[in-house]
Amino acid sequence: MGEEMKIRRFLRKVTFGEGFSVLERDGNTGERHPGSVFDVRISNLFWIFLLVGSLFAAGCASEPSYRQAFDSSQQIEGNTESIASTPDKTWIASLQVLSQQGFMVRSADRSNDVILADREMADQNDKNVSYQITSTVTLVPLGKDITQVSLAANQTTEFHRKQYVWWHLLWLIPLFPVGSEYTSVVTHRGTVQNPEFYAGFFDNLKKAVQSKTLTKN
Repeated sequence: MGEEMKIRRFLRKVTFGEGFSVLERDGNTGERHPGSVFDVRISNLFWIFLLVGSLFAAGCASEPSYRQAFDSSQQIEGNTESIASTPDKTWIASLQVLSQQGFMVRSADRSNDVILADREMADQNDKNVSYQITSTVTLVPLGKDITQVSLAANQTTEFHRKQYVWWHLLWLIPLFPVGSEYTSVVTHRGTVQNPEFYAGFFDNLKKAVQSKTLTKN
């Protein structure tokens, strides 16, 4: 019975954070004397600080992805090509390709050789999904008949949902629709990484600079 009471007291001290001491037996004399004093409250604080430190270290280790935006691994594949054409022809051809592919040219700064254009596209398989593409075309003259063209594009995916507004009897029971509401939710937003997207632009651009109509200009 006495041993059981000691165990209960020990557990109570550990649970409620009370200080306690442990008596160690001397191996030579067999006498008991106070050993190391363990303060459970200090022990609990130690583990709390250890946990907080671990979480802080983990937070520092996992840096936000945007910090690597200019890392070499983040370069877009196939978004820059050298076109065998003068800057003037390449400029006109770029505007032509964007317009033919349904892009709305929002800005065309000839002095800085920068074109901003965007396009909205509906998904071919799901009528409730649409895409918005924002593109930037930059021209850099490399010589008399060589122009470096870079294309950067961001793509946003939106899901469109139609909901009916119902007439309710006594504000509780819906009987028949009296209208509809449309809501749009962005499901994805990011930089276009697919090389096929950029290859399509440059294929059309090369054809445009070689066309007879553009050559006359």
